Amino acid sequence: MTRKRTPMFDLAEVLARPVRVTINGEVKTLHPFEAEVERCAMDALSGNLAAAGRFLKLCLREGLIVKPEEPDDVSKNLIIPKDWDRDEFLAMFYKHGRPPWAGDRDGLTVAARAEVEAAQKPRRSRKAEPIKESRSER
Repeated sequence: MTRKRTPMFDLAEVLARPVRVTINGEVKTLHPFEAEVERCAMDALSGNLAAAGRFLKLCLREGLIVKPEEPDDVSKNLIIPKDWDRDEFLAMFYKHGRPPWAGDRDGLTVAARAEVEAAQKPRRSRKAEPIKESRSER
């Protein structure tokens, strides 16, 4: 006795079947992925932050937008020197960008100023000192 084989279920075919959607009162037939993107975009535009995140991830994945690369030397922390008022420092920061700024009040902390000055000093080459003999080598 032989059994009849049931046909294989094709999940890819089911997932790729066109779906009917209503956009602006007009009924359209779209690919399921296209319908999902359309819905996600509409939800994002209406203020849904989760949908906005999904939409941006979709755009990144599909190569429609590119995530900007952050320079390695940029810190995300804003360190305000102790001798500056916070609002005054932020006003200078928004007007002129990152310190150092021109003038006496350059916006740098004492430690940062020392680093900048050390980097700007020309390095003098030091002569190699002769190696002193230890007592055990005599």
